[in-house]
Amino acid sequence: MSVPTAPFRGVTVVPGVPNMAGLTVDQGVVPFPDSTSDFVKLLREREIPVDFLVPREQRVYVGHKALELWLPILEFSRDLLISVESGLLVELLKSYLNPAGDRRPIDDIEETREAATAAPEPSRSAILHVEWHVSRPDGERQTFVANGSESSVLDALSRFEDHVRNNEGQ
Repeated sequence: MSVPTAPFRGVTVVPGVPNMAGLTVDQGVVPFPDSTSDFVKLLREREIPVDFLVPREQRVYVGHKALELWLPILEFSRDLLISVESGLLVELLKSYLNPAGDRRPIDDIEETREAATAAPEPSRSAILHVEWHVSRPDGERQTFVANGSESSVLDALSRFEDHVRNNEGQ
């Protein structure tokens, strides 16, 4: 599936389920994972602009019964990522996985690498499936895909974010 770049300086929610390319329902509709609404609420709670590639009336959501968690496929604008203190992507994922945790405003995120990659609460042992993209205004796009334990996905996400920032001279 060809996915356009983020149309604005925020986050675009892309139809599809990570690690399930080609999944369709209801006469070929590409669904969103059932975690999408909650994750979008988290983004909006932090005052991050969010847009969907599919109009509300055409969206279909799917859930899977497994000890696994499929997050929505998101496309972050590079401008959003570099305008915020480092650790935004890791902080968003940690906030979603631990909703009772600290909900700081987006401009108050100051994670260190050690804190960003610290192991999450041991009570959750689900396998995570994440596909996130960071796109530049010129259309260049970097992709993060991870399937694994919370700690391994958080560590890989931290390295991805560092890589994107280093490529931008941050």
